[in-house]
Order: sequence, then C-alpha cells, then structure tokens
Amino acid sequence: MMKIIICDDSLQEIETLAELCRRFAETNALDLEIKALSDSRLLSVETPPDVLLDN
Repeated sequence: MMKIIICDDSLQEIETLAELCRRFAETNALDLEIKALSDSRLLSVETPPDVLLDN
C-alpha cells in the first residue's frame, strides 16, 4: 500500500487533490491510503508517506 499525504492551507485545494488521487487509484487499481491535512503541524504525528504533496 502506498501512502499519500496532501497538505495545504486551502480546504478546497485539499479536497480537489484528494479526489483526483482517489480517481487515479480507482482507475489504475492501486492500493492507496490518502490523507488530507490543512495543518502542517499534524505531519509530525503521521508515519512518513511515500508521497507528500505540500503547497
């Protein structure tokens, strides 16, 4: 399983990117765990992701 964390101040941007990741995963039959955070301070409590999208 690949873990992706999306971090941005804008909730709208986070929701858009998370939805695009979900669609991509479904289309390509990928096993992804997608987390969306609006507060970068919460990154320290997460296990390290395979991909971090931070704007």
